[in-house]
Amino acid sequence: MNNRINPAKKGLTVKDLVTTGIFSAIFLVFTLIGSILFAPNPVLTFYMPMGAALLCGPVYLLMIAKVQKRWSVTILGIVMGIIWFVTGMHWAFSLGYIGMGIIADLVAGAGH
Repeated sequence: MNNRINPAKKGLTVKDLVTTGIFSAIFLVFTLIGSILFAPNPVLTFYMPMGAALLCGPVYLLMIAKVQKRWSVTILGIVMGIIWFVTGMHWAFSLGYIGMGIIADLVAGAGH
């Protein structure tokens, strides 16, 4: 069996977009669950990304394994950035999600 990617299907398909959307929703829920202990306390707010990353890391890796095409991580970063901006977080937080989503996609795609 040949495991090469079909050159005609280089871009994201509808199935890939749906899978990315599902993993984005799971990512959001796990981010909220992971940060619920740190966000209410102003002193511990700076540890919120650590709490969220512990739960969101496996979700991110599963998405990378399931959707092995470029721009899925960028879509995740844009969706998360928009959600955080709409919910009232600081604009730099959203900009960081979007920027790091693009950088993570470039790094993940560099190894083919």
